[in-house]
Amino acid sequence: MELTSTDWRNFEELLISCGYWKMTPYDIRKLGFDGSQWIIEASFEDKYWMVDRWSPKGCFKECGEYLIKLSGLQEDIY
Repeated sequence: MELTSTDWRNFEELLISCGYWKMTPYDIRKLGFDGSQWIIEASFEDKYWMVDRWSPKGCFKECGEYLIKLSGLQEDIY
C-alpha cells in the first residue's frame, strides 16, 4: 500500500510528537516472553533511524497503530 502525502504528514507529526528521532534504538530493560515486538524504521532526507520496543505503550504504540490502521490489517493488537 502506498501512503498519501496526507497520511505521511500525519505519521510524521506522530513521530515528531513522540520524540522518535531522539529515542534510543533498543530498551533491553523491557523484554518479555508474552507480548509483541514493534519496530519502526524511518528515513527522512539524510537521516535514518530505527526504534525497537517490546509491547509498547504511549505515543510509540500510537505510531504503530496508525500504520496498522492504514494497512487495513485485521489482527489483534497487543
